[in-house]
Amino acid sequence: MRSIRCGWLWLALLLADPARAVDVPPDLTLAFMVSSGAQRSAWADIVAAFRHDNPDIRVRNLVFGQEDYKQDTALQLQRREVDLAFWFAGQRLQRAVRLGWLLPVDDLLSPALRERFVPAVMRGLRQGGHYWAVPVSYYPWGLLYRRSLFAALGLRVPATWAQFLSILQHLQAVGIAPLGLGAKSGWPAAAWFDYLDLRLNGGRFHRQLLAGRADCRDPRVAAVLAQWQALLRAGMFQPGAADREWDEVLPYLYRYQVGMVLAGSFALAYMPRTVLADIGFIPFPAMNARQPRVEDAPLDVLVRPRTSRHGAAARRFIDFLLTHGELLARYGETAFQLLPLRDGPPPEAPVLRESQQWLAQAAQLSFFFDRDATPALSEAALPAFRRFLLPPYDSGQLWHSLCPRFPSLERVHRLGG
Repeated sequence: MRSIRCGWLWLALLLADPARAVDVPPDLTLAFMVSSGAQRSAWADIVAAFRHDNPDIRVRNLVFGQEDYKQDTALQLQRREVDLAFWFAGQRLQRAVRLGWLLPVDDLLSPALRERFVPAVMRGLRQGGHYWAVPVSYYPWGLLYRRSLFAALGLRVPATWAQFLSILQHLQAVGIAPLGLGAKSGWPAAAWFDYLDLRLNGGRFHRQLLAGRADCRDPRVAAVLAQWQALLRAGMFQPGAADREWDEVLPYLYRYQVGMVLAGSFALAYMPRTVLADIGFIPFPAMNARQPRVEDAPLDVLVRPRTSRHGAAARRFIDFLLTHGELLARYGETAFQLLPLRDGPPPEAPVLRESQQWLAQAAQLSFFFDRDATPALSEAALPAFRRFLLPPYDSGQLWHSLCPRFPSLERVHRLGG
């Protein structure tokens, strides 16, 4: 996705500029990533409010833009004492835990505090009997569409795959590209693999596959690619998807030239305010009634690097963060993200309130392909997904190029399978 297009090694957030150091050692050092000026300001407001309420704690606030995260630098936890750092749930978090880079956050999150979070959010943060991160914000992926277009064509929001295909055919018949996609950078196309696999095969198989604990030659994988290939060969995607950036497809949507776009809620921040009220945001349709609904919802978290020395100050900051939900909600809404608290203030944007409701009904959350996949698989898959969007849409060639990147298959080969 936007914030993690490079590999998991780029924890540049921990490589602070020495010129920013203060003469007096801080009592709490924060390292945080922002994706916009508005988000930077909202985070600065949180830190300023904490400083006001806790004048006895000297805070060093290190803020980094996304580009600073894209450097393939080794993890530098030993070089700087950071007490709380921005990070990502999923395989990236699990790998950091396995390699011993983090401290658990059990002492920062009392049972009462843990109960305040959306249950599906917390399930992804527990490993080896410990919690390893504090949720900050999360955002759903779903289908964006214009309500007025659907109303004019007499279309209803699809709940099933059959209904979804019927809508695509209707849009195609009236000369509107059914689906828009901008996958020049690769990662937007990964959402299609995610959801087709989640809907057909369920969350457990999806996690096992991306983590290398399921064989990529499993027929269930071929079924996913066959569904995707069928959409491509039927002309359901707007031509040129492989050559557009993710945000370049949005004008086609709000100008009625594209029917639906699979995107994260962050895309709403790139919509003109004049059309935002007309934008609907719905979950990906069901494909297998036997599978509980799992939603793609990347989760941003705070982790505690093993070099952290100020546990008491970190605990006070987390307590402050969770008791000032309005500040955290304001931070999230700058990028159209959701507050992961069950008792937090509702989102101001109606479209976010709708997505919050269907996200809360999900049986599980998935954190998106490039956060859930192994680094080697993610690096190979994103450009391969982009190539798959070009004729002849060869699913066999796609999986032939990717299958060797799956650790499970490598183990099979080593064992002589």
